[in-house]
Amino acid sequence: MTGGRLAPRLSVGVIPMSDRVVISLAVVACVVLVAGAYLVVGRHLGALGSHLSLPIPGSARHAFGGKAIPCGPKAFLATDLQAPYADFFRKWTVVAYREHGKHDPKWDAAAEKFLEAFALRTAGTENAPDVKPMIVMADDLTARHCDDPLILDRIGKLKLDLRQYADADRLVRAGIEGLKARNFPPMCLANAYQEMATLGGEVGADVKTTSFKWRPLAINAFAEAGDKGNFGPYQQRIMWVVYLDLLNNWFPTAKDDFVKALEDRPNTDTWLLNMARGKVHHDYAWSRRGTDWAYTVSEADMRAFEEASDQERQCFEAAYKAHPEYPETCFGLLAVANCARLDAGGSVRDWFDRGVAAQFDYLPIYQVMATALLPRWGGSHEEMLAFGEECLNTGRFDTDVPTMYGAMVQMMANVDHDETIYRYPGVWPNLQRMFNGMLDYVVKNRPERETDLRTRWAQIATTAGHPQEAQRQWDLIRSSGGGAGKPATPR
Repeated sequence: MTGGRLAPRLSVGVIPMSDRVVISLAVVACVVLVAGAYLVVGRHLGALGSHLSLPIPGSARHAFGGKAIPCGPKAFLATDLQAPYADFFRKWTVVAYREHGKHDPKWDAAAEKFLEAFALRTAGTENAPDVKPMIVMADDLTARHCDDPLILDRIGKLKLDLRQYADADRLVRAGIEGLKARNFPPMCLANAYQEMATLGGEVGADVKTTSFKWRPLAINAFAEAGDKGNFGPYQQRIMWVVYLDLLNNWFPTAKDDFVKALEDRPNTDTWLLNMARGKVHHDYAWSRRGTDWAYTVSEADMRAFEEASDQERQCFEAAYKAHPEYPETCFGLLAVANCARLDAGGSVRDWFDRGVAAQFDYLPIYQVMATALLPRWGGSHEEMLAFGEECLNTGRFDTDVPTMYGAMVQMMANVDHDETIYRYPGVWPNLQRMFNGMLDYVVKNRPERETDLRTRWAQIATTAGHPQEAQRQWDLIRSSGGGAGKPATPR
């Protein structure tokens, strides 16, 4: 249950909800890849799931000593977002159909069932249907001759995901006309416009021409969908995922146009507006600074970087004032504190503490803290292991946080090209504690992942110089037939 676990499946880019155990097994690899990026480009970090690329200066200026990580039963988790996220997507599907749709007794019940399933699938909730029942429901609506525009558009989106481009193009185009005629909410139109921009190159149209036609419409519709009246508690966070995907992937050359569209609307949500402004200033700052060593940067570019970074700081501070309970803002200010050498109202550890207080299992902020503790950036191996043990000691194996201990160890081994770290005093007992905790969770909740977990355990045991433990894990895998879902052998 990471910060990315409840990632929604959006029209602007399919981002499936991660399986918690798969993520747990992959955390180590993700953090090591992040560290590898540092070494390749000198001072550049792409944080998984974050809204920024975080270049780290020569001195990380972190304050390791901080507050205890709030891991108690009242800690806010990604799973606490499932209900508000599902309600957010119901607003643009089920509720929009009820208020603006073309109704007929022949299909009303089937239409609402399909749109409810679509909302859950887009939100990425644990009870979301997979694509097969969605296809069955879509075929049933087609057989009922349903021509409601939102249903046409959503079936078109399903066809787009299935790469049935000609059908998708026909359905989405028909849907757009009806959505406008029946005054559907702007988010419905925004999704449809973005789908048409995506379809342009798939059905033979010139991509640049198609994007030029649909992009301004999508920009204005997505900006209108950002009005403050459209959000309940925590729902700006899901809209920020949408906006971030737009800024990074769909409007990379029109970021200023998108921000201006937000600024031109008097009711734009304050948090979203300042997050978007901060993101644009951040990107401009690093386009001028680059990712090479500081001595290679011209005086003019460094000055532009510092000025844009200060504007970034101001935007994120305004966003934090609006919603201090949103960890994405803490992440942005952590970046400013760590990268731009500016006073951002606290140290890296201060912003880490605030971020995990906002959401205990927001993994991007753990990853950035981990990298900031590398010796190269002003930290030390002792601090890295202490931070990893702090994460392990939370005992919250229903999240990915304890697995950060393994991530820290492997990061150290990878960066130093030295696997003897696995044999440091105290490291192996902590790794065993980590794997035992993960196994307890897997057996009770994801038994089909037991073989994967034991395989990883055996590999780490070999590296750590414990061949008997490695053999024990391989024997347990073989004795169960290597099959998923077998009961765990008592340890």
